[in-house]
Amino acid sequence: MIRDRRLVDQRLDELADDDVAACHRVAACELLSSALDAIGRRLRADGVRHGSLGGEVPPNDLSVREVNGLGTLAKIGAELARGAIALLRADNLYAAGALVRQLVEVEFLARAFAIDHQVVSTWLGSGRGERSDFWSPDGRSRRVGNGLLADDYTRHCEVGGYPTMRAARLLPGPARTRPAEVWVDLAGHLDTTLQHVIAATERLHSSTSPASWNLPEVGRAIDDWRRTDGLVVALQDLAEMRRSDASLD
Repeated sequence: MIRDRRLVDQRLDELADDDVAACHRVAACELLSSALDAIGRRLRADGVRHGSLGGEVPPNDLSVREVNGLGTLAKIGAELARGAIALLRADNLYAAGALVRQLVEVEFLARAFAIDHQVVSTWLGSGRGERSDFWSPDGRSRRVGNGLLADDYTRHCEVGGYPTMRAARLLPGPARTRPAEVWVDLAGHLDTTLQHVIAATERLHSSTSPASWNLPEVGRAIDDWRRTDGLVVALQDLAEMRRSDASLD
C-alpha cells in the first residue's frame, strides 16, 4: 500500500483517467440501475396480480403489502441511480453526491429487509417517530449491524447531505474530488443494494425466482468493471489508510 500522499494522488489520477475502466464503470452503473428498476416493476406487478394494489391495500394482506413495499424500495433506488448518472454526466458532482447519499439509505433498508423480512412490514406501518429512530445511529446499528456501512453513511451525510464545508470537495475548484471517484462510489452502492434486494426477494417472495430475471449481463458488467477498474482497490486502500491514521490520533 502506498502511504506517501503525493504518490497516492498521482496514482489515483492515473487510474481515474483510464478510458477502458471508465467505460466499464459507467456501464455497470447503468445496468445495475436498470436491474433495480426491472426488479421493482416485477415485484410491484406481482403485488397487483395477487392483491389488487391498484386501490386500497387490504390491511390484513401483509404479504402483498410486503412485496409491494420491496418493489417500491427497488424502484426508489433505480430512480436515485438514474438521477445520479444524469448529474454525473452533466458534471454536477454535489447534486450527484446528494442522490448517492439517498441511495445509501435504500441500501440500508434493503440490507435490513434481507436480514429480517419482518422489517418490511414494520417499515410499511411506521410513523415519523419510528422512522427517525430507524435512521438514528443506534437504530441503524440494531437493524444492520454493519459498522463500515454506518461510517460510510455518516460520511455521505457530511459530504452530500448536510450543507457543510466538507461538501466543498464536490464543488468546482482546484481541490475537487475526481468525478471517477463518485462513479466508483455509485457503482459500489448499486452493486450491494441489488444484492440485498435479491436476497430480500428470495426470503420474502419465494414464488419469484431471481434466476428468471435475466441478470447474467449485469453480473458480467460488474465483473468487467471490477476487473478493469484499479480505482476500486486504490480507493479502498486509501480509506483503510485514513482509518488507520485516525486510530493513531
